[in-house]
Amino acid sequence: MKQYDQTALLTQQQLTVLGLKCNPFSAQVDAGCLYTDSILDMTLNVIVQSLARNNQTIVLLAEQGAGKTTFLRKALQLTHSQFQSCAVRATNTLNFEQLCEKMQTKWQLDASSQMNSNLSIENYLICYFEKHPKCLLILDDAHVLDAVCLNQLFDLKNRLDQTHPNALFFIFSGETPLKLSLIHLDDHVSYDCNHLQINIRSLNLQQTMSYVQYRIRQCMIKSDQSHEDLLNMHQCENIYKSSQGNFDQIHKYGNSYLHQKYANLTSNLDSQIHPATQKNIPSSRFTSKKIMAIFTLLLISLVILLAFITKT
Repeated sequence: MKQYDQTALLTQQQLTVLGLKCNPFSAQVDAGCLYTDSILDMTLNVIVQSLARNNQTIVLLAEQGAGKTTFLRKALQLTHSQFQSCAVRATNTLNFEQLCEKMQTKWQLDASSQMNSNLSIENYLICYFEKHPKCLLILDDAHVLDAVCLNQLFDLKNRLDQTHPNALFFIFSGETPLKLSLIHLDDHVSYDCNHLQINIRSLNLQQTMSYVQYRIRQCMIKSDQSHEDLLNMHQCENIYKSSQGNFDQIHKYGNSYLHQKYANLTSNLDSQIHPATQKNIPSSRFTSKKIMAIFTLLLISLVILLAFITKT
């Protein structure tokens, strides 16, 4: 049986054989394929309410692969009609000036407001607030930012809150170091880094099974096809046991099962097309041995016949 790289995404040929229009376990999926349930929806509602009512910075904490980015993408969907959003993925080289450039690129002033190209970021945002009174900065992987950049961000928000309260909002996501950075910041600045911490936990068994089934259904070509044609309940349970509800691991093991399913399907198809090849046709090596044996017998018989003729 041909071996496949089970960590790779499925090829177009594999997707077609499996009856899928796209990879169900790719991190890059359409917004319509983002999974949600009652627990996730409740958490998202808390986020939106805390932003709107209390102007709290939302801090999403979770281990790698637990779904922080998925939360952010859902939050971006949910807040789209209320806020002008700027989403940035942080890196350990991103500084405050570069972050300001990204905000200015996303939140562009009209031509009449750009007459003064030397506006500070504070005055730039104040001009932007005139037509867009609610702006949301979504910062993914914020735990990699250094303390200086975090301090400058919160200082900017604090200054703007004095003149334009409820105008600039933050949602940060990151791993445990982000929490430690915010605690350190609280201890060393004069203003209050008002934030709400939400811990994102890995999916439980039922959530994992629902997530896997949802992803499969969303990617099927035929709407009447069952997800169990590709992954049955037992396999979904095994995915949870192996992944412990971590999104990255769910994708890894789910993808592995689909590779196995493809290999099984193509192997069965080959057996149906060429059944005699595997069962009835002897190997060429075995046939050659029989021919050699027959040739040897004929040669011996010829020698005996020649000897008999010579004597007579």
